[in-house]
Parts: sequence; structure tokens; C-alpha cells
Amino acid sequence: MTKSKLRIVFNILLAIWILGYGVIYLFTDIIDAKWSLIFVFGLVIIGVTRSVKTDDSKDNESR
Repeated sequence: MTKSKLRIVFNILLAIWILGYGVIYLFTDIIDAKWSLIFVFGLVIIGVTRSVKTDDSKDNESR
């Protein structure tokens, strides 16, 4: 699998995980779910930052 396909699969799994925890947080009284959501949002921020940096470095190489 290429990096772009792996990134797409990772982003899809992360989105499913976020939606799952969002549903748990909204429709149950589990207060500990907020810590899991914070962790998931941290992973999303790290993933987006890495993909942006990777795209920037590819743009600089092609110039």
C-alpha cells in the first residue's frame, strides 16, 4: 500500500473512532469519555500536522 492509501485508511478509521466516542459522549452519562475524546482529537491534530508538513515538503521538492 502506498502512503496516500495508508493515510486515507488511517483517517477513515480515526473518523469512525471520533464519531463513536462522540455518540457515547452525547447519549450516555459516561464522563470519562471526554478524556478519550481529548486523546482522539490530539491524534487528529498530529495526523493533520504531519500530512500538511509532508505535502509542503513534496511541494518544495517539485519546485
